[in-house]
Amino acid sequence: LGWTGEAPDSFRSDGSDGRETIVVLGSGWAAHALLKVADTFKVRLVVVSPSNHFVFTPMLASAAVGTVEYRSMSEAVRAANPMVDYVEGHAVDVDVEKKVVKVELESLLDDVREGKPPVINLSYDRLVVAVGCKVADGIVPGAKEHALRLKSCDDARRLRTAVGECLEYASRPDVTARTDLSEEESSKRQQERRSRATFAIVGGGPTGAELAGELMDFLNDVRRSRVGAYARLKDDVKIMLIH
Repeated sequence: LGWTGEAPDSFRSDGSDGRETIVVLGSGWAAHALLKVADTFKVRLVVVSPSNHFVFTPMLASAAVGTVEYRSMSEAVRAANPMVDYVEGHAVDVDVEKKVVKVELESLLDDVREGKPPVINLSYDRLVVAVGCKVADGIVPGAKEHALRLKSCDDARRLRTAVGECLEYASRPDVTARTDLSEEESSKRQQERRSRATFAIVGGGPTGAELAGELMDFLNDVRRSRVGAYARLKDDVKIMLIH
């Protein structure tokens, strides 16, 4: 099953309503602020972004440990302003002379559809570039290949899953403390538990510092004596903030 039909050469209004077409690249803070206040009776807004929602990024750290749910920190582009047009894709080229931006549509069904997603042309009168920035994971060697990021709701979801898996990994029978073990074996198991339950946060900026605090609060809660789900890991969890 592949992409059916040909992609349209252009995507724009016929201009008969007299409105200017403004194409906005991105759905982050700047783009979200613009589409919330823009007078769509005077201009036609077309938002282009691979993400169909805005994320209140200061709450990402809370979402990564379950304090805040994802729906409480995000707003769909279409819900933010029902009068805008939204295209789920990313810009691959801009012709400033012809005022045309090429957009490659997102491949929504990777496991079903075959072939490359189509590329469409968007004509505009004005272009707003608000694509934001990427995570600077190339500064620290190995971070890009081995570390999790915290930039989007999907990142927070993956991080939440990873934290839970680390705690379960440190609670497995092969490393749990037992009274019938030798001192050498007990020490070996404790070192392994601490290794499995050590969390390293690279970057001491607002996101890193907030994540460290939220993660500590979460771990203190789940390690409470008798009532905590991971009370046996009380002396084994460690958080390192590297900056």
